[in-house]
Amino acid sequence: MPKKLKWYQPTAWLLVLTVGLLRLLVLLPYRLQMKMGRLVGRLMMRILPYRRTIMDINLKLCFPESTVFYRKQLIKESFESVGMGFMEGLMAWFMSPKRFNKIPLVIHGLENFTTPLAEGHGVLACGAHFTCLELMGRVFAERVPVNYVYKRSKNSFMENLVEGRRALYMQQPLSHLDLKPIIRKLKQKQLVWYAPDQDFGPERSVFVDFMGVPTATLRATSLLCKVSGCKMVPLFFNRLPNDAGYEATLLPPLENYPSNDEADALIYNQLLEKHIRKFPGQYLWAHRRFKSRPEGSPSVYPKK
Repeated sequence: MPKKLKWYQPTAWLLVLTVGLLRLLVLLPYRLQMKMGRLVGRLMMRILPYRRTIMDINLKLCFPESTVFYRKQLIKESFESVGMGFMEGLMAWFMSPKRFNKIPLVIHGLENFTTPLAEGHGVLACGAHFTCLELMGRVFAERVPVNYVYKRSKNSFMENLVEGRRALYMQQPLSHLDLKPIIRKLKQKQLVWYAPDQDFGPERSVFVDFMGVPTATLRATSLLCKVSGCKMVPLFFNRLPNDAGYEATLLPPLENYPSNDEADALIYNQLLEKHIRKFPGQYLWAHRRFKSRPEGSPSVYPKK
């Protein structure tokens, strides 16, 4: 359970003050917010050496042909992207609809959400952890009702903040630890936003190729579709160059899906890999994607 903060604790007041100051940042011009985000990312790069190490290991595994110089540049770009994602999260949570809807945006294939829903199908929108995720969640939630799968925060203040702000535009939050409510929503012919590109242990996964590495990939994606009869729609997004806005691509619902755990997991990984290779600096390389290893394989990450 999240750790509860009492209203009279100094930490609680400091957090409230911090959030109040941060929400003022969304009043700044968009390009200035993006510039500030890059500065925040560079600061994070300096003060988070362990995450730098994680990024470098991930990039060595996924781009074995890369040079040290390339990886250093990509790590810098990735941290800047995370900082921009922080600012975009504030935009999603606090920006007025009038200003938010002025942010330049290109969406390809929105009908791949709306048509299956209109035809009476549930839709599992399979995205991934690209760093503009929070902003894109609001983008789509303002166009079609979206339930979302998430991992609870250990801090009660942050949990209440995130859920409270998302509740302004999202539908129901669904814990990644309990599949039954997710299946229920899909059977009710609703849309569920889901990002299965993280490592939740070998017990819940199958090992299939991702970026040339045997990677623990969740079986739940396939299971949700099998049990609910929903359509699986891959969803990817990215920032445009020079702070020109955002682009999202919704692929048509996958045919002959689901089939079996390994084949289904590989299909998702291949689609994700294709998008990562187009925009490598915008993917969240800071998480330990290869924490679980096939039996007999050594760990690739150092202890903290």
